[in-house]
Amino acid sequence: MRSVYVSFSKVMDVKRFIEKISPFEGNFDLIDGMYIVDAKSLMGILAMDLTRPIQLRIEKSNRKTMKAIEDFIVDEPVGALSGPVGALSGPVGALSGSVGVSNEINAAAAGNAVDAAKPRVI
Repeated sequence: MRSVYVSFSKVMDVKRFIEKISPFEGNFDLIDGMYIVDAKSLMGILAMDLTRPIQLRIEKSNRKTMKAIEDFIVDEPVGALSGPVGALSGPVGALSGSVGVSNEINAAAAGNAVDAAKPRVI
């Protein structure tokens, strides 16, 4: 398994990216905060914040895979944490003001079992 950061400047870049990875076997997941999206899904990718680099987790990476996506790979953003938690600006971050996080905190305080660290698959 390998993890890199990718970035898209236009919707056409997203389409090209999907065309490049579609022939390869294995899972390609885009991770933004607590959200994990199938990187082969146009709708899933377009639902993400594309204004900043997104972590791409590749289940079965090899030279051909990496060569296919090299145009999309960018440096890891400053302040990013590895894993599904992401940077503070993501939907999990304390500074983001996300309603979903506060609802999970309220549910946990009420005694409901909520695993706030568990990623959601969209």
